[in-house]
Amino acid sequence: MLQRTSPLFCLLVLSLAGCGTNPPAAPAPVANNSAPPAPPPPPGAASPAGGSAVPAPSIGKAPIPQLEPYWGQNFLVLVFAPSADHSGFKKVQADWQAKQTDSTGKPIVFVQLFGGGGASSPTGSISGGEALSGEAASNLWDVYGASPTVTGAYLVGKDGKTILNARQGGDIDLAGALAPL
Repeated sequence: MLQRTSPLFCLLVLSLAGCGTNPPAAPAPVANNSAPPAPPPPPGAASPAGGSAVPAPSIGKAPIPQLEPYWGQNFLVLVFAPSADHSGFKKVQADWQAKQTDSTGKPIVFVQLFGGGGASSPTGSISGGEALSGEAASNLWDVYGASPTVTGAYLVGKDGKTILNARQGGDIDLAGALAPL
């Protein structure tokens, strides 16, 4: 003997089977005279801030806990160098010392990291004297992929995006990158 099926059960079966659903929407019309997106720059091309166009990390949160108080609040200068005596480090440090605050008066935080290669653990500190643990310094070397043999520098914006990427050393124009801040 046949039993009567409830309308609710029929609707459930039809919705699971895809029957009675709306057809997929047509693609949005394309405006006339729209230009195609620009191709990405070739590897090694110069970026507007003077760094390399090599993809730079954009980190949504602070890569180490000691940077959390500054992340999203301050611009950060991260400098990776073989030692504090390295000429490239001294130039970058002098550029930062010439402009230590942004246009709103907030400090531009300077993070120095030394010795990312070899058998010894890297060391680091944040302007104002807070030392970074060896693990935190190693994590920053890993995140940014800086060379242990040359001075490299990053300028990180308040949004966590890299403004200056000079990880391969050379003539680092930190002063030029800091000027518009």
